[in-house]
Amino acid sequence: MDPSYAQPASVTCRRCGEAFSVDLWLIVDAGERPDLLERVRQGALHAFPCPRCGQTVEADAPLLLYFSRAPLRLSGREVRLLFSPARRTRPQEDEAQAGALLARLREALGPAWQEEWLREGLPVLPRGLLTLPARRPRGRPARPDPDPGEVHRGPHLGRIPPHPGSPSRAAHG
Repeated sequence: MDPSYAQPASVTCRRCGEAFSVDLWLIVDAGERPDLLERVRQGALHAFPCPRCGQTVEADAPLLLYFSRAPLRLSGREVRLLFSPARRTRPQEDEAQAGALLARLREALGPAWQEEWLREGLPVLPRGLLTLPARRPRGRPARPDPDPGEVHRGPHLGRIPPHPGSPSRAAHG
């Protein structure tokens, strides 16, 4: 079952004032929804064309990526979860939103959920840096540059630490 999650939302065009409904994706299972992952790569997951004037309307919302089939290489390690906070939020809001999305994903996955994924905290990457590299097509020779499936740690990569009551924190902290 695909644990990806969208919630209905209303957005308003700044150009013409038209209000319209959209499906706002908050959790994306990259393995089950490659179409949504491609929109993330393009920076277009939370961008919607106004039905009246065509202007692109950006929704400011958090995003939790879940790599169900193959982990993402991030800063030299493999991760199954990556959080990208909304752009206009404070750190406390980011932690609350991440916690709510993690709880929803944990519930959707049931016994497939692994606390190990959060042992070192939840990797966080700002939306502007979330243009993930595309995987190399089959049959194409490897390039000498870094693995195209790896995101490198930069000055903007952060972590939301495990919560004090979480089993992963109690076992490792």
